Amino acid sequence: MAASRGAVVLKAVKKIVVQFCPFESNVCSTRDFLVFVGSEKARATNMNCDIITEVKHDQSEPVIDVTFSVKMVENFVGSWKMITSENFDEYMKALGVGFATRQVGNRTKPNLIVGVDGDGWICMKTQSAFKNTEIKFRLNEAFEETTADDRKTTTIVTLENGKLVQKQSWDGKETAIEREMIDGKLIATCKMGNVVAVRTYEREKTR
Repeated sequence: MAASRGAVVLKAVKKIVVQFCPFESNVCSTRDFLVFVGSEKARATNMNCDIITEVKHDQSEPVIDVTFSVKMVENFVGSWKMITSENFDEYMKALGVGFATRQVGNRTKPNLIVGVDGDGWICMKTQSAFKNTEIKFRLNEAFEETTADDRKTTTIVTLENGKLVQKQSWDGKETAIEREMIDGKLIATCKMGNVVAVRTYEREKTR
């Protein structure tokens, strides 16, 4: 959901659930929010977005739960095999990965498996002879991740201009992995500071 100069764009939103108590002190701001997202102009940006209000009488703080649509993620769904990797060793160095692990990482050509379910959960699995990893998340919701090189990160994945952007934060550092579809291939661009690595995947053929 995006807003600019008072405009509300619901294009990427599947459902908004607003829980509030009409006698709570912040109820005015909650009502203002409902007016914005329920306006004709906002609704016109996504007629399929469900807006649900749940009124409670318990003096509780308002709760707004936004579920993002995964329809735009469906292009990424499938099993992908890495075919090229450029500058990945320098990227791993920038992450702080040790020499021995880098040597293994450089020789590994992992498979990437992406899936989604009807509740907005996205599953991303990486499978290789070195290590298998799996993360399950919703767009725009932070989660804890243990990476293949054993970093413990706080991660958030967003959808930006058709790209799946995965940002990992740990120990005051941050890296981003941008995945996009180009000419039927999945391109993963890994960024750490000024270091950029590019890994290209092709879809595995179904048997």
